[in-house]
Amino acid sequence: MQEKSLNNLIPNEISRRTLFDSSTKNGNIEILVRRTAIEKYLGINLSSLASGIIDFEVLPPETRKGVIGILQIPVVIVGPFNYIRRGDGGLERTFVPLALITTQISKLASKLAQINYPEKILMNPLRVGELAPLLGNTGFHVILTSLAVASAIELEELYSCITGKENHDRELSECIEISSLLFETNPTIVDIAKIITGEEDPDISSYKRKIKDTVELTARLLLFSRDLFQ
Repeated sequence: MQEKSLNNLIPNEISRRTLFDSSTKNGNIEILVRRTAIEKYLGINLSSLASGIIDFEVLPPETRKGVIGILQIPVVIVGPFNYIRRGDGGLERTFVPLALITTQISKLASKLAQINYPEKILMNPLRVGELAPLLGNTGFHVILTSLAVASAIELEELYSCITGKENHDRELSECIEISSLLFETNPTIVDIAKIITGEEDPDISSYKRKIKDTVELTARLLLFSRDLFQ
């Protein structure tokens, strides 16, 4: 788009509602216009928000309201870990992805990497009630949040499930939901899915299965060495 044409779309005055509701027929132009309006209004440069690779046309018009770009944060990978899934005898492998949302992640990831745990972890169903010893553990909450951010897990739903007394006998895997929106639009999440599944073009169903295993495995590691993560 020529600069002149873009300037014609940028409002001279912006307000909360006009900025949030501004829209065009093309989602990518819409985000560009909104971001450029803020840059012009504040006299700043938002090049970092513009550097992410994403096709905003994928987002429905109602969903992309207010969006001005994308931020991609550093991701720490710990692994590989080998496990036998639910006693079916098949050896599988996964990595634990952690978003670097705080410098504490580096220390926690280092501890996670050094846990002296069996090379083949048996993955029988893990119940929510078994996580009780971890609920007061600061490290557990930091790792869980970081893991959720890095892998597009619906964090609010996960926490609601593991802290709900009525869910004591529920399997942890049942508490884990993946944001299909982030999976479909965020290139960082797609790359994480490639690492977790070992596939070049993973679909969301295979990723869901593997990330559920990954969260369960991480919880087992923390239960095994919970004193390290206080």
